[in-house]
Amino acid sequence: MNNWLEVIDKIKYLREYDLYEYEDERPSEKSIMISFKLILKIKDGTIPMRVAPCGDNGLAFEWKSGNIFETIYVINDEVEHVIFKNCKVVDRYKIEI
Repeated sequence: MNNWLEVIDKIKYLREYDLYEYEDERPSEKSIMISFKLILKIKDGTIPMRVAPCGDNGLAFEWKSGNIFETIYVINDEVEHVIFKNCKVVDRYKIEI
């Protein structure tokens, strides 16, 4: 993804996409609204390389830099940041939105 508008468009697409095999794969409206609030909070930072549904009606924002992989999960009204180094979790914390 090249800019935050592409991220927002991807979230809108995931909202409308109609080929989910299971209903809990579709991001909930609450997850989508919290994701838009998250974008406002992190918009001055690096654009995620990917945004994808993550099950439990949530969305995952993903970044990679070298051997560091970061994911922010938005599942309904909970937001969690998980940081991996060499495929091992090195930090995990909640984000208040």
